Parts: sequence; C-alpha cells; structure tokens
Amino acid sequence: MNWTLKHIALISAALAGVACDETKNEWPAPAEPFLFETTEGVDIGLQVVADGAPLAGAHVTLRAVPREGETPAVLWSGVTNGDGHLRGGFARPQTLEQVDVIVKAPGYVGSCPDERCAPHGAFAPAAWLRVPSAELAGATVALERGTR
Repeated sequence: MNWTLKHIALISAALAGVACDETKNEWPAPAEPFLFETTEGVDIGLQVVADGAPLAGAHVTLRAVPREGETPAVLWSGVTNGDGHLRGGFARPQTLEQVDVIVKAPGYVGSCPDERCAPHGAFAPAAWLRVPSAELAGATVALERGTR
C-alpha cells in the first residue's frame, strides 16, 4: 500500500481527536481507596499444656481470621516439642488483628466454640481459639483428657 500524505493526515486527525476527547482522558475512580498493606514479623511462642503438664506432639495451625467473603489462609503450622512449646515466626499483614489457633491432639479437648467445632463432629480439633496476633509470643492453650 502506498501511504500518501492524505492517508497520514487522516490517521493523524483521527488519533488527535481521540487524544483530545476529554471523556477518554479521565481515569475511572477506584471502587475503594488504595491502602498500602505492609507486613510485620510476628514471633510465635505458644505452649500447649494438658492437665497442667506440657503436651508434646500437638499439631498447631495458625490461620488468618478472614474478613467477610474471604477464605481463611494458613499462616503457620507446626508440632509442639517435648516441652509443649511451638516456636517460630511469620510475616503478617498489619491489617490482621486476630489469628485462629487450631490445636489437634487426639484424646484431648479444650476451648472450641460450637459454631466452629460442631460442623466437624468427631473430627473437630481439640481447641480453636481466636487470639490477638500481638499475643502469640506468650499464649498458652490448655487442654484436658477427653473426647468430643
């Protein structure tokens, strides 16, 4: 195709018309204001005790408390040592204020609200606590022998 001055002028005029159209140069307003979400390190220093003594081998999962319509995210998972302690750390979003601490220890029971544990029946965890994330460094989960 032979480009003539007429073709180039028509294309330039069309592009100039689009670029100058005020309604096309406006950015749409965001649905929600942008928040820069940063993270901070959280130290884990949980201890699981059963009948007042440290419980070794309890499986502990830390899960983000979901906001409306969100799926809960696992933040950290581990097993207590011989002293019943679970130590570690993770990066949490600064907007995350509370964490679900879910403890599985067959043959033991602890605090587990019905709305969280009842749907799981016989497979319910031993304990399911909601803890402020700032308190994970020194939290204790108390269990006792028994079943649900």
